[in-house]
Amino acid sequence: MILFILSLFISTEVFAQTGKIVGRITDKELAEELIGASVAVVGTSTGALTDLDGNFSISLKPGTYSLRISYIGYQSKTIKGIEVKVGEASRQDVEMTSEGIQAQEIVVEAELNTATEGALLTERRKSLSVSDGISAEFIKKTPDSDAGDAIKRTTGVSVMDGKYVFVRGLGERYSNTQLNGVNIPSPEPEKKVVPFDIIPANLIDNIVTVKTFLPDQPGTFAGGLVRIKTKEFPDEFQARIGISGGLNSNVHFNNISTYDGGSLDFLGIDDGTRELPSSVGDLTRGSVFGSTRAAELAKFDNNIFLPSSGKYSPNQSYSVAIADQINFNDLPIGYIANLTYSKSSSYKEQDSFFPSSEANSFRYDWGSAIAKYDVNWGGVLNFTTKLNNDNKVGIKTTYNRTSEDEVTVAQGFQKQPDPSQLLRSTRLRFVERQMWSSQLSGNHYLSGFAKSEFEWKVQYASAKRYEPDNRETFYVYDEDKEFFTFDDRSKRNFRFFSELDDNEYDVIGDLTVPFKQWNGYKSRLKIGGLFTSKSRDFVARRFAYIARNVTAIEGLAPNELFVPENVESGIMGFEETTSPTDDYTADEKILAGYALVELPLIRNLRFIGGARVENNDIVVNSMKIGDVPVSGGFDETNILPSLNMIYELNEQMNIRGSFSQTIANPELRELAPFQFDNYRTATVGNPYLKQTKILNYDLRWEWFPKFGELVAISLFYKDLDKPLEAIIIDGVGTKPLSTTVNGNSAVNYGMELEIRKNLGFVTSTLDNFNFTFNLTLVNSEISQGGQATILDPNTSEPLVLILPSLSGKRKLQGQSPYVVNFNLAYNNPESGLSGMLLYNIVGERIYEISGNQNLLNNFLEQPRHQLDLSLGKTISDKIKAKLNVKNILNDRYLIMFGDDEAEQYKIGTSYSLSLSYAL
Repeated sequence: MILFILSLFISTEVFAQTGKIVGRITDKELAEELIGASVAVVGTSTGALTDLDGNFSISLKPGTYSLRISYIGYQSKTIKGIEVKVGEASRQDVEMTSEGIQAQEIVVEAELNTATEGALLTERRKSLSVSDGISAEFIKKTPDSDAGDAIKRTTGVSVMDGKYVFVRGLGERYSNTQLNGVNIPSPEPEKKVVPFDIIPANLIDNIVTVKTFLPDQPGTFAGGLVRIKTKEFPDEFQARIGISGGLNSNVHFNNISTYDGGSLDFLGIDDGTRELPSSVGDLTRGSVFGSTRAAELAKFDNNIFLPSSGKYSPNQSYSVAIADQINFNDLPIGYIANLTYSKSSSYKEQDSFFPSSEANSFRYDWGSAIAKYDVNWGGVLNFTTKLNNDNKVGIKTTYNRTSEDEVTVAQGFQKQPDPSQLLRSTRLRFVERQMWSSQLSGNHYLSGFAKSEFEWKVQYASAKRYEPDNRETFYVYDEDKEFFTFDDRSKRNFRFFSELDDNEYDVIGDLTVPFKQWNGYKSRLKIGGLFTSKSRDFVARRFAYIARNVTAIEGLAPNELFVPENVESGIMGFEETTSPTDDYTADEKILAGYALVELPLIRNLRFIGGARVENNDIVVNSMKIGDVPVSGGFDETNILPSLNMIYELNEQMNIRGSFSQTIANPELRELAPFQFDNYRTATVGNPYLKQTKILNYDLRWEWFPKFGELVAISLFYKDLDKPLEAIIIDGVGTKPLSTTVNGNSAVNYGMELEIRKNLGFVTSTLDNFNFTFNLTLVNSEISQGGQATILDPNTSEPLVLILPSLSGKRKLQGQSPYVVNFNLAYNNPESGLSGMLLYNIVGERIYEISGNQNLLNNFLEQPRHQLDLSLGKTISDKIKAKLNVKNILNDRYLIMFGDDEAEQYKIGTSYSLSLSYAL
């Protein structure tokens, strides 16, 4: 609050009387920042030197000025006609040319800065690796609620279940995400789900997906590395308030299932309503009946098991952001602070069918109604200070909390115990997730040590998941008496509690040393290392209700049946069914060092290569019945080479080639023997998983015909040893078992095409229209070997299964044969109107792999068409409005198993209107 007041005061009293010229000075050939470049205001004694990011800032009175930029070894450049206005920052980014290329001083007129999509394409043209990206400008134009939605517009990227990112046909375990250069934990600790939505678009510089491995990147790389970069030093004072409201056609026009939760559910926090009572702390495995003590053990504050019908409030989101640069005793401090909050509801009616291995039979056939209420809030607080032009230190903190409140009511038939008997299953599930990341970093320009640059980062991060009082019931319909009644043959009337706590520490250091190659060309040597330590603690407890007198409880609803009085009288029993494997701990340590050289062989041909040595030590420990430990994990050291060539045909065109070796590790949850049940499957980890090793080959031709335009064609090929995939195994336990296994080998290969073009070439009336088209064609082939080693859920021993469905060859799970994105954008600065129409389709892909003993089919997710529209209007310099229509076609989600529909549902069309106000 003090910073806010000071910033407002200083901005009003000082900046309001002047304006600024700000910018970044870079090398035109390499797109590198130039540190210590001189920026002088022509005709005055005012000027500045660029800092270690190549940035400069000069405060001036209103007027028109010229800048002269000079740097040793580069041709001087003069920018004329720069207009400075009161309280505004005029941005001029400048590319400098080496003296050997240009003999005379360059004089140009100032241009309006468009450091958005066009600037991002320029950075891609000069990057060392094959990459694709989206800018904050693009995200703000789309109807996507966050960058997680927007990233699927990137070439070669698809999304499963709305949050699991697949890059080039490879799942989330084959990719990494970094925030300002450091890996970040996920608020979904069970999988690598990227929390894109915690960072507002106006504070993002860009999001880049790197698709070829370099030694200074994490070794767990195959699909891609997603890099999120936030702003550090704002050009001027910024404050923004945003508000949005919306409706979904499935949710807000219908009565749907809900229930009374806690008073803090709107914050994604359980207020204690669902917490485990202290009275059950010393309950041991086994049933308790007919006593006051039994009643005390079974006493919960919340005894709601069945949902009621109700309406949900409209979807809403709010954001507040402030950013500025202030000075204390000539020490500049840039800060960014933002807080976001959103809540939304979804509803789907889903038909599910799971065939049995027996002819003309089924495992289950259910119809489900699933309602969800989601809360997401968090904030970013970054401070950066420049000790001088050669030294910068920053603190970046990110916090995010999400909750998912789910109500499921499913009815249908199941082979066991009686295929003709109608069954009903209900579930009330509340899950909290939170993520915290605090990063201290420094950049230092070592002018006395060959003009080298040293960069370091230290991070503490944590991710927590809390699931209190997951309540599930399982009832059977009595046709004679025409009511549903309690059934405990499946042990599915229970309460489940779990808590997971991840803690991670990272230390990273990089030293970049420039030098001259034998012909005098600029070269660089980069060396560095990383240490990561991650620990996890997980604990779960289960409690089941058991019937002693079935006749006495016939027809009683769960809210009436599962009460302490019935346990005290002996009608019902209350049993702890927690297994020893429901507790596990895990530790993961990564120690890595690397060397990377960038070496121009001739003027237009660059070699970038080196190697990374990385040790991955993963240990997961749990217990089984009899106190015999169950352990999983591995300790592997790998040398990961990377060889890249970039040939610059001309200033607009490159050819890139790359080879690298990388790895992929199973998630800690996939190694843990812990088992979670729902009405359909039981999910259990596999401690016998091995590391995957990947060989990567890439070739890309890219052409940048004009600023902001691109044509690119890429080819890629990946060879995977022991690929990891999740499968559904039928016939091991009482229900289908979902687990992760290693295959023998796999290949994944394809082609990418991307076009970005302004339509003004057709006719000048289309100057305000731009279109983007990208197409990805992928094919893959995996050999599973016809068998899989898993954890036996009954004995906790290794179990080798011979599965015909895993013999032969098939596609990788989640790999689509094609991904298509098309968008048409309109922007008219004079009228303040803008709009974007976006289309996306993903080809048929394996949703789940069937490990059935007899059935050879897999579950296939069918293509669906998604069309979105966004319309924007600038009402004034400070106020902007935006109308979004998402999922206009409301095409169905459909999963097939052979000729049978295994799953089908629709999510509805969403409408939202947002307003933003900038100070």
